[in-house]
Amino acid sequence: MPPVNKEAQAHADNPHPGTGFGARFVGSGRASRPVAFTLLELLVVIAVIVILVSLLLPSLTRAKDQARTASCKNNLRQMGIALTVYVSEFRHYPMYIPGYAYVETFGKPEQYIWADLLLPLVASNRLIFNCPSNPEKYRWTNSPMGFFVNVITNGFSYGYNEGGGGIVKGNPYSLGLGWGGNQLVSMTPLAESRVMRPANMIAIGDSTSDFYWDISMSPQHSFPRLWPGKRHSQGANVAFCDGHVEFFKQDVLVDENDDMRRRWNNDHEPHPETWRFPW
Repeated sequence: MPPVNKEAQAHADNPHPGTGFGARFVGSGRASRPVAFTLLELLVVIAVIVILVSLLLPSLTRAKDQARTASCKNNLRQMGIALTVYVSEFRHYPMYIPGYAYVETFGKPEQYIWADLLLPLVASNRLIFNCPSNPEKYRWTNSPMGFFVNVITNGFSYGYNEGGGGIVKGNPYSLGLGWGGNQLVSMTPLAESRVMRPANMIAIGDSTSDFYWDISMSPQHSFPRLWPGKRHSQGANVAFCDGHVEFFKQDVLVDENDDMRRRWNNDHEPHPETWRFPW
């Protein structure tokens, strides 16, 4: 039997080399070479991927921020509804610091804040009082807030409009929704009838969370640490006394103009004499 010519047999099995399934060789004749990326081609592919990621990343970040803002608005909407229920039942607004309660754990009186009064009306869900755009350290985990010094230094996400746009000299009553918890000011809750325009009266909003009176907010230019926050696209979500929620840029909320300052005051007057401290 004559010897088998391997090249002739391979040609018979595949008369068109380089075209069969899984072929990895190109060219003709004896010198064939494998298909492969050059270094330049690889660098171009990597550059294209980097460009696509850089184009998509801002969109993904914006989408995430929008989701957090929507969740924050939902929190404030629930707080706004709880506020209207509270006012409907008691005929007055919660005081900023309603008073004290004896807590056996510490053996000393603890201060309660406005959020404690709304807590039962949101099924005791403290997560509602935590802005999703805020770090964990600002989350409300205990009730009540603690001793007086801790009310000042505890982190929180949302502030109460307790003082309004300013203080009327000689008037112990707040232009906001009520102080309380202090011998220097009236302990009488603000009656429902004293808020002239509930749909135009700021109640609760994102605060500037920095462990300094985070549970309060004010437009006073003398106290920028008390301003509404700007963690949502340089602005804050705000719940009004009728329960609806709006978004404002921080500079709009603290602007010294009649229209905005009316929204901070329960009598719906601008009170320009209170815009700067001291009076």
